[in-house]
Amino acid sequence: MTPLRIAALALMTGASAGPSLALSCMRPDVATSYQLAQKEAADYVIVEGHLSHDITGVPRNRPKGAPPVTFPARIEGRALTSGGFTAPFSGPVTVTLTCQSIWCAPAPPQEAEVIVFLRKASGGAFVLEAQPCRRNIFVDPPAGSAARILACHQGRDCPRPRP
Repeated sequence: MTPLRIAALALMTGASAGPSLALSCMRPDVATSYQLAQKEAADYVIVEGHLSHDITGVPRNRPKGAPPVTFPARIEGRALTSGGFTAPFSGPVTVTLTCQSIWCAPAPPQEAEVIVFLRKASGGAFVLEAQPCRRNIFVDPPAGSAARILACHQGRDCPRPRP
């Protein structure tokens, strides 16, 4: 299987107006994530499947500016090809939880059906970068999500959803 050449997903930035801070995230959407990802030069594989891990040692509340937290996970499913999510995919993944200012990404549920954008790292490893705005992990994705990603991948209509 050839990895899908798409973009690293950008973090949404928060704005500061005086003493209050707010992180403004657009509603996560698979087609929007695909479109944003195409603009970067990282190698990614998009997988639809089951993510499992043990997060008992992952801190729930992290202080402002906390460094990323990583933990091992496993995904079983199918990777995106030109014909759809047809390539079997099974293997370890390193999940990285990042922070943006005072907001940190939550860990995905321990047993979840997902669509994920996995960054291909050195040595054939895969990294799932979980960000506060959840742009590259879709837990229990809505019906039709895989078809929307495939339409984008095949160069067909790839509209953003209406709010």
